[in-house]
Amino acid sequence: MLDTTKANTVARQINQKAKQMVSEAMLQATSADSFLTQLGESDVLHQKLENARQNIQTTVTEVEATIVRITKERQPAVEKLEEIDRMVLQAQAESDQLANQIKAKEDEIAQLITVEADTAIGPFGSFRMPDAASLARAGVLQAEVAGLYTVLGSAKLSLANVLQSKIALSEKIVLTPLEADPRMTALFTKLEMQNKALTDLNQKVLEVVEDTFEAIFTENNKRDIASKLSKHINTGLPDSIEADLFRDAVGEAEKTLVKSIPPKALALIGDEQQGFDDASGRFVDTLTERVNKEVDIPTMSEEQEAIFFEMLINLLIDAMKKGNDLDKAIAEMV
Repeated sequence: MLDTTKANTVARQINQKAKQMVSEAMLQATSADSFLTQLGESDVLHQKLENARQNIQTTVTEVEATIVRITKERQPAVEKLEEIDRMVLQAQAESDQLANQIKAKEDEIAQLITVEADTAIGPFGSFRMPDAASLARAGVLQAEVAGLYTVLGSAKLSLANVLQSKIALSEKIVLTPLEADPRMTALFTKLEMQNKALTDLNQKVLEVVEDTFEAIFTENNKRDIASKLSKHINTGLPDSIEADLFRDAVGEAEKTLVKSIPPKALALIGDEQQGFDDASGRFVDTLTERVNKEVDIPTMSEEQEAIFFEMLINLLIDAMKKGNDLDKAIAEMV
């Protein structure tokens, strides 16, 4: 019988893929929208983000509707294939039954022709001859077997024709799954292009964020921070070289931090009036891990890098607290 669950499984997989794509798109669009809201950016990018989201959602709806339409179009063929499956089973059963009848008769014939009968003693003594009745019965069975072979040949030919019809129909239903249908291919191409457009728009938002917060530290901040951190980490390099190294490392870490810390939080660094009381250790750990992954300081061990970045991030956290700012936080560094 036709495994109709295959088409249903493919349809579910396609739907799941489409929904996953739109979910990922919505997530990045929401993140970008949040950035823009915090920055007070104009409504232009907001509207573009909303349009991009609506385009993707519309395409996903088209995907779902097309799956339903294609499935409905194929339903008559599916039903025909199921009917052919039943015909195949019936033809196979008839062929098997005929083959079994032929074998049984041939086995009986083989036994009949070996049956012997006693005869009178002749000039050369007594001897046995085939039993006439058995031979007659064998002759009848042989004629029946010949007829059955003719019927079996027709049955096999019928089975072959049915199987050929099944193969031809299966190519349309089974061998050409839903995702290979040109209409589905076109829709997924469209969905991928829309998703890329949203990704590009999200990148544009990040550029707006980076332009808004091009830097956290001034050159003097970097020099002072490097001087403070050098007290806790010894690279074995001359002080002048180490100072340059630490200052450059602060600058590299700054690039990652600008992209990783929400703009609204970055704005707190230079604002004594606003801020929060404390930040969770998880927030610090997450930022430390991200910076440590993206920034490499060749002359430091992994442990030294972790200490360096953790102290730098804790400095920023202190600068974001109420009543504090970056200059005060640097001055208070031990």
